[in-house]
Amino acid sequence: MNAEFGYRPLSLSGVPLAGNRIVRTIYVDESGTSANEKILVVAGVIIDADRQWMDIANYVGALIKEYVPAEKRIGYVIHATRLFNGYHMLDPGSCRNEMDLLRKLMEIPRLFGISVGFGALRKVAPPDHVNTPKKQKKFNAILHAMAHIGCVIACEKYMIENALPNEIATMVAENREEAKSIVKHTHDLMRGAIGDVIGFIENMDENWCEYLPVKRIVDTVHFAGKNDALYLQLADAFAFVFRRFLEGKTRGDELYTDLLGKPSAYTSLREHKLCFNLLAHSYLPRLKIQSTFGSDAKIQIGPFL
Repeated sequence: MNAEFGYRPLSLSGVPLAGNRIVRTIYVDESGTSANEKILVVAGVIIDADRQWMDIANYVGALIKEYVPAEKRIGYVIHATRLFNGYHMLDPGSCRNEMDLLRKLMEIPRLFGISVGFGALRKVAPPDHVNTPKKQKKFNAILHAMAHIGCVIACEKYMIENALPNEIATMVAENREEAKSIVKHTHDLMRGAIGDVIGFIENMDENWCEYLPVKRIVDTVHFAGKNDALYLQLADAFAFVFRRFLEGKTRGDELYTDLLGKPSAYTSLREHKLCFNLLAHSYLPRLKIQSTFGSDAKIQIGPFL
């Protein structure tokens, strides 16, 4: 805990919060953690629980009822990779398939006016001194934390520009040891504790600094099982599709349009090592799930390293 501020509620950056009403919840998950994937993406789904949580949950429940056979519905968990590759075998005798369901999920931000923050990192080889399994593990965790910070900054940007001045957000991540380690390294990086490891803090683009220190996201990150948290599953799906887009993979092009609206506006992101961006939509109170509304995505492409 930062001794300068004592034990009062602090932000992820370890400074006093700029607000006192927790209204938004940010569900974060990632894609690209395996060694053979070149880009790591962390997505944060920003939810106003009072106005959006139940409507979206009901909508996804209706999709599962429509696409998933009755015997598989109880405890069904959305796994974007498995849906994309057809591993779920939803209903071999139906014309409705896994890709159809995945496309429906990609439409949720525009249908319901939710915003998604993304942080993306093109992986780099470790320096020569990272020469033991323990050091490699820490190096990978720091890289992951850098992508996580990109997502945090995108979400902070959303809170500054879209939330009321007294509103703050809390964050939820998957309840697993690797995720907890990433959160710790993210805290350390954002507070400067290990900024010298890669020079991340010192070399940060000035545009990143506009949103630092983070003041609108609470420092206490909550953890939940992905099986029990629908919005973690959606974050996983959005991160998966955005990663494939950044990698320039062509199979599933329609998914990029479903999620991003105009994928061509994002192609410049493929040229950068590290980036964040905010896919922002408006929402209206008392949403009806069959309504399709919300402004076109306001593409907020942030700074890069």
